[in-house]
Amino acid sequence: MEPLELFAKLGLFAAPGFLPSGSCARLVREMGLSATAPARVLSGGKVRRAEAQRRGLGARVSPSTFRRVRARLLSARPALERHFGVRLTGAEPPQFLLYRRGDYFRPHRDRSPGRGAYPKGQSSIGRRKVSVVVFLNASGRDYRGGELVFYGLLGGSRLAKIGLELPPQTGLLIAFPSTLRHEVTPVRRGRRFSLVSWFS
Repeated sequence: MEPLELFAKLGLFAAPGFLPSGSCARLVREMGLSATAPARVLSGGKVRRAEAQRRGLGARVSPSTFRRVRARLLSARPALERHFGVRLTGAEPPQFLLYRRGDYFRPHRDRSPGRGAYPKGQSSIGRRKVSVVVFLNASGRDYRGGELVFYGLLGGSRLAKIGLELPPQTGLLIAFPSTLRHEVTPVRRGRRFSLVSWFS
């Protein structure tokens, strides 16, 4: 069984080639030359830098690139609705992420199950249903480490701590419930480029 087939059987949605390789290469070039800011997390009721949990950069792309990528992500909504059996009303603006050597995102959920009120301006986090990641470059050739690892896919409390590592492909879109625990392991070499969004 192919690795992506396994993840699909475990409930994730995979769309290889969601972005063509040429589009990915152009995005990587633009992000590599763009202004960046440290990635942040929601911690203690505020959005802040928290390097114990997350280290990486968000890149600012041109308005035309942003609109093009957003439209492409929104085109996936019907397929995501069918796959997850939910109604989705929209998506948060995409984030363009760059992980350098030593960068990571410790195990976390994009929406905590049963979470109550969220801080003012962050209420969209509490409505997240489906998280989306698109890989823009290839592990092994462009970087090492930086694996996207999922926890809890095997069911049962005894297996909850077992992580399954998703093999990345350039242009691959992977989507999963926003309550699913996952992480990005530390990048050991090179630079990892991806984009993310969340459907509610």
